[in-house]
Amino acid sequence: MHNLKGPLFLLFSCLLFSVTGTLQQLALQGHTPVVITERRMLLGSLTILLCCLCTHKFPSNWSAVPWKLMLIAVASVLLYQLLFFYSVAEVGVAVGSVVAIATTPLWAAVVAFILFKKKPSKFWVYATALPIVGVFLINADGGFQSHRIDLRLLLPIAAGLCYGVEIIAVGEVVKKINPETTMLLEIGFVAVLLLPVTFFFPSDWIFTTRGILVSLCLGVFTAGIAYPCFTYGIKYTSPAILRRTSNGCYFRDSFSS
Repeated sequence: MHNLKGPLFLLFSCLLFSVTGTLQQLALQGHTPVVITERRMLLGSLTILLCCLCTHKFPSNWSAVPWKLMLIAVASVLLYQLLFFYSVAEVGVAVGSVVAIATTPLWAAVVAFILFKKKPSKFWVYATALPIVGVFLINADGGFQSHRIDLRLLLPIAAGLCYGVEIIAVGEVVKKINPETTMLLEIGFVAVLLLPVTFFFPSDWIFTTRGILVSLCLGVFTAGIAYPCFTYGIKYTSPAILRRTSNGCYFRDSFSS
């Protein structure tokens, strides 16, 4: 059972991540990806902050934080959130989610090779080939035959690139500070950066019953709970298991030196 602890945390976090696009579609008419992203990041960071306060997870030496890498991670996750939610609005939950997830490991491999000269392992190749083939299959009937849809698919593809960069950057940051603080700083900065911008977008829907429920689910469950569960899963999962079960969420141990 101890060996299953890490994978179970990973599976649970991925389950929570998977409903973000659906939750956006459940919001009332008038919602925008910018406001959706800000609500998710704000409530998520507050949830993680509460957890850090209760468990005393703050680092004793803040100078150990690699701020350059952290800023790269912040910019990447900010762009990913916006591109992903815009892609869901344009091409739908299924296509947007699958394309973004399927292209993420490919982009992560490119970034890791360019920056660190790390080559993908054979297990990574198998795991990455399957979702990419799946993307082509689900769009073969009409998605790729429409020029308009082709252009819209650039949104989730770009989201995958941003997510790949974010994963590589965070993988380096957690070598210096604990995962909880890493996630708190990352999504906390995104929430602060987006807060002034949201005043230029409609936000009346947030104060409705459905808006409150959607915001809480996005922030508390898909960010505040999902991110810590994901980092705990990485902590308790051996590199050998990660190489065989990686689904595009984490790649640091899926590459050969």
